[in-house]
Amino acid sequence: MTGRTRWFAALAGLALAVGVAVGGVAAASGDERPRTEAITGTFQASPANAKTRTCQGQDGAYLQIRGKWTGTITSTDPRLTGTLKFTARALVNTTTGLGTFRGVFRVRQANGTPGARGQFATVVTGGNLNHGFAIAKVPRGPSPGEGAGIAHTNFESTVDQALNVTGRFGDVGQARDPAVIQSGSCVGRDNDDDDD
Repeated sequence: MTGRTRWFAALAGLALAVGVAVGGVAAASGDERPRTEAITGTFQASPANAKTRTCQGQDGAYLQIRGKWTGTITSTDPRLTGTLKFTARALVNTTTGLGTFRGVFRVRQANGTPGARGQFATVVTGGNLNHGFAIAKVPRGPSPGEGAGIAHTNFESTVDQALNVTGRFGDVGQARDPAVIQSGSCVGRDNDDDDD
């Protein structure tokens, strides 16, 4: 199994595990009806322990970055607001500016309780612009009906020369990067469209 195959298998496994966990929490709370909440936000992080190396690839020179970052995240949802920490690996062709940036992250809410945690993957263009998607498990929210759910987040971010990361998600200045937290599911018998 290649590294890329393992990555997508892990992402699919996370989504399945999160879905099972969310369903259990919704059932325990007595309200399994679906709910979808649009969210927006911004984040910034600086390298806490990041290392770089270069090498010659088949199609040009490459920069590889591995490490840990820490910073802050601010969102319209408190479960995605607080301290942000992530571990990631980037591999970028310095000739074409194309590459990837992927990792795992977690948020500790401003009140000290655990927030979202999940994985992200991006396509890099221009050498430092990330076009990414993150999926994360989020705990129950403070408002009635805000059960545990899954955050599906399109985001964009940039990385500067000092490896500081700055980004945004949802429609903060960029309507093409929607983000939602979804919980629950439709229950009961599925509609039958078979006329036989």
